[in-house]
Amino acid sequence: MLLLEGFKDIVPGVRQTGSKMDKLNSQLYWHNYCIIKENERLRKKAQQLNQENQALLSELRQKLAKKGRSNPDQGSCLCSTSNPNYNQPHKP
Repeated sequence: MLLLEGFKDIVPGVRQTGSKMDKLNSQLYWHNYCIIKENERLRKKAQQLNQENQALLSELRQKLAKKGRSNPDQGSCLCSTSNPNYNQPHKP
């Protein structure tokens, strides 16, 4: 990792000046900040995709329920593993 390139020089030498350690600390702080921001962005995107998935699943269930009323011989079961409120049916 590029940010840790100078780290090997710092650890063995206890007598190193604080400037190298400060520079490395700043680099690591910035790297952590970027990771946190990217994580927040990805979390928001995942929430958005989950909402879209739930809306599409609901729409599909409604269409299938409507179709099922007109044709009761065909049963269908749709389950969403992305739904945090979904509980799998218990087997007897």
